[in-house]
Amino acid sequence: MPIGNRSIRNPLQARRGVFVAGRFLWIGLFFAAMAFYGSLLPIDYQPVDWVETLRRWRDLSWIQLGIERRADWVANGLVMIPSAFCLTAAAGLYWSNLTVRLLMTSLVGVGLGALVALIEFVQIWFPPRTVSKNDIAAGWIGVLVGIVLWWLLGSRLVRSYEKFRQSRDLTVQISWLFAAVCIGVILYSIFPFDLITSRQEFNEKLRLGRLSSGISSFSIRSFFTKEGPVLSLLKLIPFGVYLGLRPSKILPWGWLLLIPALIELAQIPIYSKFARLSDVFAGWAGGLIGWWLATKREWWMPWVDRWWFWRGGWIVATLFFSVAYLWRSRSGNRGAMDLEERVSFFFQYPFTYYYFGSEYESVTRILSKGAVFFIIGLLQGFDIRASGCRIAFWTLLTVVLWGFSAGMVVEATRLLLGWGISDSTDLIIYSVAAWLGAYSVRLLPEKSSPSGNTVG
Repeated sequence: MPIGNRSIRNPLQARRGVFVAGRFLWIGLFFAAMAFYGSLLPIDYQPVDWVETLRRWRDLSWIQLGIERRADWVANGLVMIPSAFCLTAAAGLYWSNLTVRLLMTSLVGVGLGALVALIEFVQIWFPPRTVSKNDIAAGWIGVLVGIVLWWLLGSRLVRSYEKFRQSRDLTVQISWLFAAVCIGVILYSIFPFDLITSRQEFNEKLRLGRLSSGISSFSIRSFFTKEGPVLSLLKLIPFGVYLGLRPSKILPWGWLLLIPALIELAQIPIYSKFARLSDVFAGWAGGLIGWWLATKREWWMPWVDRWWFWRGGWIVATLFFSVAYLWRSRSGNRGAMDLEERVSFFFQYPFTYYYFGSEYESVTRILSKGAVFFIIGLLQGFDIRASGCRIAFWTLLTVVLWGFSAGMVVEATRLLLGWGISDSTDLIIYSVAAWLGAYSVRLLPEKSSPSGNTVG
């Protein structure tokens, strides 16, 4: 019988069907497989005889990492954290005996460590890839971090999720969701953790304009970019909503003013990040908007069980994000390739486009595109639930088809007009992210009323 169908003999008592070992196992294996595949892009296999292969492996050296490559080095470690975390979770949730759990955790570490070394070994046959001891060290550190994170936070996460599932107070449920979003915003704000280690690196960041007031350099063209004020405003709305739903007894308004400033201060020693005074102002505006929405919840709280509320939300979100994305990419590589070349590139191996650039840029692009369609899928999941339907195979299939269709319209427009580089891989990202968003609604508590009484 599959692991996922067996009862979990563990003190954590994870909820059956959600935090089950089998699902963590498959998710962990998926992340490991994606790490292996991504490391071989752009799939330019060139065979080398074994004698030469072994010689190159023995001569593997350390590469001097400058500040520009440090973010990529960190990204190499970050990609191993999800698989290590999930596989350790599978072992921890399936076995209750501490000795066995420690043994299985050790096997996870050894297995993933061997995978990291295997990736570097196989890359010898894919010359576009850089093979070094630095990447092996980064991968091993990522594996260790993933394992440690589960042992430190695993039981707390499970208990917190159980508490969230058992709550029937809609205000509490919403505040927990926004708290999770706030944590994600904080992690995004300091990713990829490429800390400045010298005055020279700080001066270089200053020269590149990554530390500024942001007011004199403002332009309409940069309005919707990742360095623009709109993103800074949107990032702080969840904090305002959370503080409005669960106000702090100490400095309730002070946190709205303090959090945007702290986020920008935290980005100063991170080389890849922009820290601007204008982002603080935009963050204050976002926090106030979120606070206002939370204080006016008696207006919109009754709408959460109305299908038209969520349907209108995901339709508007789809249109907004599509227009914003096309607006951003309208000037990219126009006329650089003819239509035949653009179509040919569109059907490259999956994720090939993301090879041409740093690992940091690739991860950021994938996460940003995935986050947009995750939100759209989440809104569609709430629409399905508010309509009285079950989130099952067929309803999830409609969400996937919508994500694919909406993405196809965007990519076809870019392809025909020559706006940027259109890639079929993005259709996979859009579809999977939309599916994950809708499926995550299944993990939420039953529909509840603001007073805590279950609805329906």
